[in-house]
Amino acid sequence: KLGMPRQATVSLRDGGAQPGCIRLFEEFWPCAEGIEGFDYVWVIALMHVNKGYKHKIKPSPRPSPDGGGPPKPKQLPEVGLFASRAPHRPNPLAMSCLKVTRVDALKGEIHVLGLDLLHDTPVLDVKPYCPAFDAFPEARSGWMDQIFADPLQGRAEGYQGIESKRGQRQARNQVAEGP
Repeated sequence: KLGMPRQATVSLRDGGAQPGCIRLFEEFWPCAEGIEGFDYVWVIALMHVNKGYKHKIKPSPRPSPDGGGPPKPKQLPEVGLFASRAPHRPNPLAMSCLKVTRVDALKGEIHVLGLDLLHDTPVLDVKPYCPAFDAFPEARSGWMDQIFADPLQGRAEGYQGIESKRGQRQARNQVAEGP
C-alpha cells in the first residue's frame, strides 16, 4: 500500500502511469497473440503480500503532494469492504485495466502502462478490455459520489486520493517486515 501506485488507470498523484511487463510462462506464449490489437487489457493478479482485512472501511481523502486533491466532504460513511477498493480482501485478487504498449508473443511479453503491482506479483489471467462491454461512464459510484459530483472529475482529480485509516499501521508493518 505504501509507495505503490494506486488505481492503475488513475495515476496523477503517484508519479505518473508506471510502465511494466507481464512475462508469461512459455506454455502460454501463444495466448498473447492478438493482444496487440487492443488498447487495454484487464489483468487479474494475486495480491501475494497482503495479509488480513477488515469487514468495514472508513475512507478518507488524502492530500496530494502539491497540496491539492479531492475536496473533503463533511464526513464519509464507514462502508463494507465490498463497497470499497481496499486492497486487503478475503480473497486477495487484484483487477487492473492496463494500457497495452507493446506485445512480443514470441517471447511471451505484454508491455503495459499503468501498472499497480509489485515486482513478481503472480498474474492469474489477462483479458482484453472491450469498451462496448466494459465501460459504463454514467454509472453511480456510491459513497465516492459524495467527494466528486462528476465521476469524470473524480477520475481526473483524485479518487486515488481516498484511503482507509484502518489498516495503515498494518500496511506499514508489512512494508517494514517484508513479505
